[in-house]
Amino acid sequence: REQIDSEQFLSPNALRSAAERLIQQLVEYREQTAVSTAVLGMSGGVDSALTAALLKTAGWRVVGYTLPIEQDPL
Repeated sequence: REQIDSEQFLSPNALRSAAERLIQQLVEYREQTAVSTAVLGMSGGVDSALTAALLKTAGWRVVGYTLPIEQDPL
């Protein structure tokens, strides 16, 4: 609550409002461009999950691909 009060984080109502604006913009873009499928690289993290959820809510067909990451374990 302290972080919301100090405006480090948005309140639940402000988050809901921001999400509604984003979703409306995604709907409008889908309608204007006649593109309705999004292909996403899915990491399993919050960013890709949120992106997929916003697109789905806006009526997009979402295709997610998990790609292996080759890293040197040192």
